Amino acid sequence: VLQERQYIPLGGTKEISCNVRVIAATNEDIEKAVDEGRFRFDLWQRVDEYTLEVPSLGDCPEDVLPLAAELLKRFNGEFHKTIEGFTDEAKKVLQSHRWPGNVRELKNVIRCAVVETTGSMIDADSIILKAVPRKEKVFTLKDDEGEKRKIEQALEKAGNNLTKAAEILGVSRPTLYKKMEAFGLK
Repeated sequence: VLQERQYIPLGGTKEISCNVRVIAATNEDIEKAVDEGRFRFDLWQRVDEYTLEVPSLGDCPEDVLPLAAELLKRFNGEFHKTIEGFTDEAKKVLQSHRWPGNVRELKNVIRCAVVETTGSMIDADSIILKAVPRKEKVFTLKDDEGEKRKIEQALEKAGNNLTKAAEILGVSRPTLYKKMEAFGLK
């Protein structure tokens, strides 16, 4: 289809012409994958007409606050909150982080901050950052009471729905369940 711009539908007998553009994205080094035989060279040639390199969020600190503001609007609506913005100290924390998880990490951090914030502004204490990136978003706090409080707040916001609470916290349901057991929460 990419080369000939024609295809025969499954179960069909007539060729159909198509005029499409394919936009593909990856965080993989495709040239390396081709060299290692993990990606087909002929397919790479067909989709590599134009490459747009997008820098990481860590390389664009000027984008952090505008993105955080947009995410705040989204989560204000989702969680029925009216948080106005970020304190100056919270802004400094957001801008000084390297964001190894890029926009996904920022999204999780802002979601958790919105859930935790009870006032009109998100402060630096509500910005929970990880020092080391992990495959699964595991929230970390300075003490067990803070972690327990965060779980309770997420459960309250989710109407005690474990799946939704886990989503709010950015963890898997089994991880949330283990944490709840550890704190004696039901």
